[in-house]
Amino acid sequence: MTTKPKLTDTEREILTTVRNRMTEVAALPDPPAWNHWQIEQLRELREYGPRYAPADWFGGGNPLPEKVRVRYLRAINKLMDAGLLDGTTTEGGRLAWLKLTPAGEQAITSRA
Repeated sequence: MTTKPKLTDTEREILTTVRNRMTEVAALPDPPAWNHWQIEQLRELREYGPRYAPADWFGGGNPLPEKVRVRYLRAINKLMDAGLLDGTTTEGGRLAWLKLTPAGEQAITSRA
């Protein structure tokens, strides 16, 4: 018997937001064949997940206070450690993309 992870409101918000962003990415049309730059960007989004931007995701486009941004980042790291999210960083170590894992999808759908 597996135990379901106990999620905080912040963690549930993050998982739901990532799922919604992934749905948006999946719905994007393929760019024209001549537009190699857009083809590569879409391939990247589909492979690694949506590009992480805390102000856009959680602040409505407004900068987040530092303590709020850090709270989200800590929750994301906890979710990645639990195997509910996959995160990809840039060469500089900055979190750049997030993708829901099957376990993460199951965690939020079992709560709905």
